[in-house]
Amino acid sequence: MEDVNTGDSKRLNKNSLRQKQKDELFSKKVADVGLKNTIELSKKMRPF
Repeated sequence: MEDVNTGDSKRLNKNSLRQKQKDELFSKKVADVGLKNTIELSKKMRPF
């Protein structure tokens, strides 16, 4: 019984770790896009 539980928790930990990495990548991408948009906006605002 204990073996099954530990196996499940290990698999859960692996999945949550992988999900965490995906989330970090995603938030990094979002941040990059946001930064680019901000730069574009500031370029448009600057001329005058």
